[in-house]
Amino acid sequence: FALALRLEGLSLAGADPAAPPQFSAQALEIDWQLRSLFGGGPRFASVAVLAPRANLARDAEGRLDLPQPPADPPGEGAAPPTADAPPTPWSIESLTVRDGVLALRDARLPAVELSAITVDGRAIGAREGLANALTLTLRESRGSTLSIDGTIDPAALGADVELALAGIDHTLLAPLLADVLPGARLAAIDAQLSGRLLRDAKHPQGLLQDATLAVEGLELAPAAGDAPPLRLGSLRADGIAIDLDARSARVAALDLGDGEVGIRRAADGIDPLRWLLPAEAPSSGEPVAPAADAASTGPLPS
Repeated sequence: FALALRLEGLSLAGADPAAPPQFSAQALEIDWQLRSLFGGGPRFASVAVLAPRANLARDAEGRLDLPQPPADPPGEGAAPPTADAPPTPWSIESLTVRDGVLALRDARLPAVELSAITVDGRAIGAREGLANALTLTLRESRGSTLSIDGTIDPAALGADVELALAGIDHTLLAPLLADVLPGARLAAIDAQLSGRLLRDAKHPQGLLQDATLAVEGLELAPAAGDAPPLRLGSLRADGIAIDLDARSARVAALDLGDGEVGIRRAADGIDPLRWLLPAEAPSSGEPVAPAADAASTGPLPS
């Protein structure tokens, strides 16, 4: 037997009552299996959320502004809670989300709004023997799309999914590029990324495997100044592996096409593309002889 519950016009405020609701939904429908009343944790036959919207912010340390339950100190003589206590088992046989929206303000990245969020889950939960199968699709406000298909581990926040990200533009990649090439500015790009994303106890930050990146119209320029840019008509990388925990990356094959680099030799004789490197990185090779501040542009060597 199941108990059906439907809530309409759901709205939950955040810490700032003057701000938009932190979470809202047009409707929430829950079919709750009554056998949950007799122990074993909550079991839901289905959970459906229609037109949910979440407004979240993340600080520089990566913490989301989600409400936290108050910490109640244990009473006198009470045993302190143990960190090894098993989580309460729960399960959802069928999970659906339609027309979702997530607005995220991040201290390190541009504001992002994800819309048209669709989720289909089967046998999701923290209980032995569940499939934990999940499919998700969404669209980012600048036009990129993301699809995920695979399995998740809600108890450990783990995942083993195939992902595909299309229509990546420079505004999304620029903050990530700043960590690798702080002296460069990403002027233009259109990219597609696909691969397998794994997140588990061994890789708590995530591991991207067997990924492919296809880029059209890549253009790098100095973050300041007017030095000629580096342009690539196309770039394709296969067999990409990115370990976010080790902050390492490996590429099995790289194909560059139809590129050119503009060079203005510096009067001090230092590498003319030094703006691509971090400020503390030493220049490679012997300084070239000083020359007039003349610009030249030519194709990249094959």
